[in-house]
Amino acid sequence: MKKRRENENDINILPKDDIQEMSSEQGMPDAEDPSSAQDAADELIEDEREVLYDANDPDLLDDPDMIDESEDFFDIAKAEEESWTQVEPVSMALGKHEIRTVIDDDDPDAPLFSEISTKPADAVPTARGKKMNWKPRMFLIIMAVIAVLILIWSVISLGNLNERLSSPLTVGDRDVSNAEFSFMYHYVLLENGVDIFKENTETMLQAPGENGFATYREYFLDVTAKEIQATDMLYDDAVAHGYSITQDHKDRAQAYIDWLKTKADAIHVDLDTYIKGTFGPYVNKSLILSVLPKVYFAEDYSGHQKLEELKATPEQAEQAYQDSRNSYDLVSYRMLRITFEQREESYVKTANIHAEKIISDTNGDQSKFESVAAEHFSGEMQQRLLVPDSTLHDKVRYSEVTETEWRNWLFDTSRQPGDCVIIPDDYGFPVVFCFVERTRQEEPLRNVRFFYINMEDEENDTPGIPRSDILVLSQTIFDSITDEASMITLETTYADELMDGSMRAAQQTSLFPGQNPAEIDEWIFDPERKPGDKTLLQRENDCLILFYVEASPNPEWYDRVNSFIRMDNYQDFISSNIGKYAYTFHEEGLKYIDDIPS
Repeated sequence: MKKRRENENDINILPKDDIQEMSSEQGMPDAEDPSSAQDAADELIEDEREVLYDANDPDLLDDPDMIDESEDFFDIAKAEEESWTQVEPVSMALGKHEIRTVIDDDDPDAPLFSEISTKPADAVPTARGKKMNWKPRMFLIIMAVIAVLILIWSVISLGNLNERLSSPLTVGDRDVSNAEFSFMYHYVLLENGVDIFKENTETMLQAPGENGFATYREYFLDVTAKEIQATDMLYDDAVAHGYSITQDHKDRAQAYIDWLKTKADAIHVDLDTYIKGTFGPYVNKSLILSVLPKVYFAEDYSGHQKLEELKATPEQAEQAYQDSRNSYDLVSYRMLRITFEQREESYVKTANIHAEKIISDTNGDQSKFESVAAEHFSGEMQQRLLVPDSTLHDKVRYSEVTETEWRNWLFDTSRQPGDCVIIPDDYGFPVVFCFVERTRQEEPLRNVRFFYINMEDEENDTPGIPRSDILVLSQTIFDSITDEASMITLETTYADELMDGSMRAAQQTSLFPGQNPAEIDEWIFDPERKPGDKTLLQRENDCLILFYVEASPNPEWYDRVNSFIRMDNYQDFISSNIGKYAYTFHEEGLKYIDDIPS
């Protein structure tokens, strides 16, 4: 590539004879001298190569005024075949050439060309690339420096290598990493209501602990070890039975991360910094997202698939029922207490006469109890007794009858409908019982989640949500619930409020009628109730959200029998695997587990 000359005919090629004549006149070597001629040719070839080097300069190639004239390229191959004599260059006054003859006046670059200086004093050297010559010794030195820098970076960013690699715990043949144990330890603390950021937390953890542990730190370290042990055991068993972590478990772990993000944002730090400051210097987001789904998966497996596997056989269930009927039966009976305001013996005797007459007139038919009893009273008491079943106590549990003598009579397995008895109270007045029936606990148990939003009470220093905000917040929480998973997520989203007592979450998996106030029971045991139903109840001191999970497919008595048998079977499962998953603490690793990460 080169700039087009103003006049291509300005270039003259001298004949060979003229070249020889010029060489003799200028004292150049004769062409007959082979070595001299060859040297001259070599110099010309080298000069020509330099010209080609400049011609390929990127700055020149990018010049818009350069055009491709491939036919004018110098042929090096031909140059090597010919002998050239060195010609003294003739200086030319470049400034005399008229640039405008090759650049149109309308060209926007024309002013730039007119400003280009061709004075020798304004010349600057052209930068040229140089080939780097790497010596082996220099290469080794540079690589050594890089290795040292990497080592320094790893120590600064990742911490002490010994600390990082020292395992605090071994479960079976698996060494639990510092990061995993540190996360689980602080996770257990938080789950048990320990606020690691409170000033007295470290002092509390050094106080004597539960179950004979020297300190609460040792107690919670052991709880953490058992949690990891159970998780590993159940996870391996679940995988062996064809189960695996689901997207729901991963979503719950991500919800936990999202909650941590809100905590980090509240104190204006990034998520990674908050995680390290809460769980330990080597804990990060990716570790949490790998550990928590496994924990959630093991918990769900132990509460569902594993329990189903360990359930009682029909024969086991029936035998367990017969061995302890009072635990699984309900009794219905009618009861009437006859008293007078006066406590004299004559009044006591009169009351007992009426009681005996009622039993006699009933004549073994418990359905006539109220109508017969009404004949012995007048006024308001009579009107009350005329209401059918006004004295009926329906489906009563053994534990609900607190008087031992009453309970023994009512739950006597020989008891028959229509049986009646008089049991005197502390003053001798009669309490009349008429047995109706004894049945098994047939009503299926209900599984319901509760979420309480407490109202703030400043006078009694009770934590909660201000009265002006509680309804709006309760409605917002209620609207956010779409399924059971979102109900569970509330425990993470509102962890601070749960910790300070402003809110409370609970799950009752074995609900039966009579455990809750009438308005709650009425909603839970509505025959039309179905899984996923929810309701918001506004009460005097709080708002309550109910989420209906499910009704058991089995009668209550079977589930209660089954729970004991499953627990025995579960303990057998644990005992048979405990050796394989035995855990051992390592003091060298435990000393790096801080109660309050710095």
